Amino acid sequence: MLGLFLVFQSLRLSVWSQFGPDEGFFPLAIAVVIIVLSVIILVKSIHPARAPRKMEIEETQRLKGETIFKVSSYAVLMLGYGLLMEKLGFLIASALLLFPMAKIVERQSWRTTLLLGGISIVASYVLFAYLLGVPLPRGLMRAW
Repeated sequence: MLGLFLVFQSLRLSVWSQFGPDEGFFPLAIAVVIIVLSVIILVKSIHPARAPRKMEIEETQRLKGETIFKVSSYAVLMLGYGLLMEKLGFLIASALLLFPMAKIVERQSWRTTLLLGGISIVASYVLFAYLLGVPLPRGLMRAW
């Protein structure tokens, strides 16, 4: 449904001009990819496969519980990130997103969490703010 919605919305824009792809081309391409992948997943889920054994069922249920935890955790963290970005600024909001994501959701060690989280935040800040010139929210760090 999302793919179809995106197709109809992207067709409201100009998809192709005499010079090549226009503003609606990439949304249309993404919509087509979403539709194709959704159909593949749907066909695979409906296709009758071999009957799962009891052990596979228990493993699947355990993985399903972990998946629900991860997806809901990511959703809550991303929502919080979106809500706090303007007030706290990019750097603080990113730290509040990445550190719990790595430590709690992905269960990384403190060393990995701090190292990769810190490097990711600084690298993305340098990339967007300095190299690409994108103004990022400063939030609490306006005085710096």
